[in-house]
Amino acid sequence: MGVEEYYDKMLFPHYKKPENLFYLKREEKISHFKLWAMILLSLKLIIKRMDKKGAVQMEIPEEAGLISVFESLPKRKDETDTFYYDTSIYVSENEYEAVEITLSPFYDEFIMDVKDKKTNHVLSYLKLLSVNKMEIAADKKNHAMIRLFHGESDLYVNIVEITLKPRFKLIFREQYR
Repeated sequence: MGVEEYYDKMLFPHYKKPENLFYLKREEKISHFKLWAMILLSLKLIIKRMDKKGAVQMEIPEEAGLISVFESLPKRKDETDTFYYDTSIYVSENEYEAVEITLSPFYDEFIMDVKDKKTNHVLSYLKLLSVNKMEIAADKKNHAMIRLFHGESDLYVNIVEITLKPRFKLIFREQYR
């Protein structure tokens, strides 16, 4: 039995929502055990909310999936750190463009620099400091695309779709929830 099930069935059957734990009637007497359980469960809920709302790190595909979609091994800043806590740089190329992507999952950072292969001119530069989630939308021989979820709020989420193959394309849209 998990903590939530124990909470629901054993400790406080008359409180249906964790938020109601703090609204005890003055006349109610509770044991020390129940009081400590309330405090611990409240802390657990606060931590869960922090993980969902603000203090969380970016959700990101496994490193093998990123190597596959970018078709390159990452250059790492610190080989001794785990992938999630390190900064990785991927260089991806198609027929026309060279794309350099810098990922720092722990800091929610995503930086992309796209240059024309012939002229070496910058075609696009994108620096996002609050990416919540990154996913691989397509990973085929002739088509590769990633999707970023950035700047979420209660009303909307920004979605950035980046096509790497056959030719670079960036689509930014704000979507209401």
